[in-house]
Amino acid sequence: MNSYPFNSSAFTSIWLKHFSSKKTQYDFDFINHVKFIKSKCLPLYINVGKNITNGISYKLFEEDGEKSYANKVFLIYDVPTYFDLQTPASGSRLKINKVNQYKGVLANLSEFKDLNEYLSKGFKSKGRNFLKRKIKKKQLLEDQFNISYSVLYGEVSDDQFQTIAHFLRKMISKRFNSLKRQNSIIDSWDYYYELIISMVKSKNAVVLTVEKDNIPIGATFNFLYKDKLLNAITTFDTDYLPFNIGHINIIKALEWCFENNVPIYDFSKGICDYKKKWKSNEYDFQYHVLYDSNSVIASAIAAIISSYFKLKQQLRDLGINLLYSKINFLVKGK
Repeated sequence: MNSYPFNSSAFTSIWLKHFSSKKTQYDFDFINHVKFIKSKCLPLYINVGKNITNGISYKLFEEDGEKSYANKVFLIYDVPTYFDLQTPASGSRLKINKVNQYKGVLANLSEFKDLNEYLSKGFKSKGRNFLKRKIKKKQLLEDQFNISYSVLYGEVSDDQFQTIAHFLRKMISKRFNSLKRQNSIIDSWDYYYELIISMVKSKNAVVLTVEKDNIPIGATFNFLYKDKLLNAITTFDTDYLPFNIGHINIIKALEWCFENNVPIYDFSKGICDYKKKWKSNEYDFQYHVLYDSNSVIASAIAAIISSYFKLKQQLRDLGINLLYSKINFLVKGK
């Protein structure tokens, strides 16, 4: 388990290569663990990675960096509310607006020694019985087929990775084509392909797979940060839908956490039924807008940005984002 993955040189360089034409990153004395790109016309700086990280963490050093944030605004996407972050000190000219966006869920494993104890002590009888049925499906799958499991963490051969990557892309495309919805992972596949293999080799990510006759039928890609395993991509072959491969992906991820003393498995953005069955806690993803309150321009920009994202969340609550995704799918399909 290494450095913060979304501040690593590998993540930064790959993201800039695919999503930023300027390829220039900025560091500031008042904040650590975040790198920024600059808006073209405004004194606005946005975190590298924008909204395709799985949780941004940062640390403030206000006294040392007052000059570095003067007259500026900083937008930081996707800060989980359960992260232990400080806020600007009372009386500081550095202010912060926090805007709730997506919901997230996690499994806190810290008080349990293994998966069985997590199930027996962490859930009421109804939820416990549901999850135990999923574990029985895993046993049924193993009884009927030649099932194996693999872990990609550290050194991995190109052939092995290409097999997993091909499976991920194929299954995600199959799933979202059936839903007639656009998918950002497929739209940016070259980025994800390069990112996944780089993060795995640097031990900032783990790929866990379920295989039948050494051919993947389920896989999950997870970032690794200190005491947290952050789920990023999960998919499975729907031909094996009766065996609940999606739940088996979760079982293997939780087992890996217990085996490697990682106390938190974060399911990341979105609250789906299958995530709710395994979760112990819910939280919010927030967008943090930091700004110099001594600057009229910076204060105005911060207010406009905050209002924009509040409106966007209201539209998301009404389901407009799903309609937009389906329209995009139809337009690109044509």
